[in-house]
Amino acid sequence: MSALVCDICGGKLKVINGKMAVCESCGMEHSLERVREKYRGPQTVVHVDNAHLIINYYDMAQDAYDTGNKEEAERYCNKIIEIDSTNTGALFLKGKAVGWQSSIGAFRFKEAAICFANAVSYCATELENVSLHDRVQDEFRGLATALIQLRCDRFKKWPDGDESKGFKDDLDELAEAASLYAERTNLKVNRNHVFSSVASIVQSCMTIVSMTILLEYRVNGSKGAYTEFATKTDNCISIMQKTIDLCDDDDDSDVQLYEQCVEMMETLIKYNRSDTVENRWGAYVDVPRLSANEIARRQNKISEYKQRINKFKV
Repeated sequence: MSALVCDICGGKLKVINGKMAVCESCGMEHSLERVREKYRGPQTVVHVDNAHLIINYYDMAQDAYDTGNKEEAERYCNKIIEIDSTNTGALFLKGKAVGWQSSIGAFRFKEAAICFANAVSYCATELENVSLHDRVQDEFRGLATALIQLRCDRFKKWPDGDESKGFKDDLDELAEAASLYAERTNLKVNRNHVFSSVASIVQSCMTIVSMTILLEYRVNGSKGAYTEFATKTDNCISIMQKTIDLCDDDDDSDVQLYEQCVEMMETLIKYNRSDTVENRWGAYVDVPRLSANEIARRQNKISEYKQRINKFKV
């Protein structure tokens, strides 16, 4: 845009009464038409050094990421992607920044998976593609490990239905993110590598929870306490089953989780007791806390899990 200066001396123009502009230096008068022409100026093309901008934005994104400001890192990555939507480095860094902003109940794994998939798809060479794919799997492993550890820490304190559902939802989110990435890249995700640490953390968590809920029941011993014991046991087993589904490439992890499930169900059956209650006719009868049907259902599951364990060990 042309500057609003005098055509004669280059002095600053001042608009008078909305009718004309006068140079403050030489007093030369300029019509409003001339002022408008100068304001619009000639149509010029502005060239921006995009490469320089990208380098600066990436440095700022990396600095923000390294100092723990993942939200700011994401913003700078978005600035790069607005300039160059195929920038592999920015897409990968954004995926990391997005993933590490996840929290309990607010996973962003699928969003991160899309960023990672785009980064891999824009690699210039096959070698870069393979290398970045390995880095993505390492990143998935770190993210999954950290967030499931947080979930386990919560579940140890509150092994109830709500936490159990949230735990399983998180495991589903991990599985769906990995599948989404695989579908978009047509690359196989090594679940044994990515999720083996998740299986180990879950198994350790369930060992602690199983000991805690058994102790709570033995201290109390009431029928209500046994019902609570059975409910929490079922919560643990459902989480371990979901973890087995997630880690289906890792036979060792599957065996350990199946063995843990068997142990917890056998313990529940072992501590089954009967309570003497008055029936509708006024007679007192012994009623088991775990019904025959419930015992049979769990024994069938125990047999099923033991068969799977033996199959893996062959």
